[in-house]
Amino acid sequence: MLKAFPETKIIAAHTGKYHCRDETLIDRFIQTAKTHQNIYLDTSGVIIPKKTKDAINTISSNRIIFGTDGPTVDGARFVLEELNKIRRLKPEDEHEILGGG
Repeated sequence: MLKAFPETKIIAAHTGKYHCRDETLIDRFIQTAKTHQNIYLDTSGVIIPKKTKDAINTISSNRIIFGTDGPTVDGARFVLEELNKIRRLKPEDEHEILGGG
């Protein structure tokens, strides 16, 4: 799909897989985003925070999209946890990911 529709923006939800503990799989999605400028990575359900940092270092924060995958049964608490992951990043990356860029 990425090659067939290079002008179409495609979002890889959860940077590949929800609650993924397989760093190799996440790295493959990051590398795919590096190769294809039309893929964006979503932060929801990413439980290895350093992988979001790896994605930023590889493709920059302008192709990382904040997400919460909510609402959930945990409500606002879950959303705040997802938001706090982004707030721990460098201010310029936080600003870009949260839509300020």
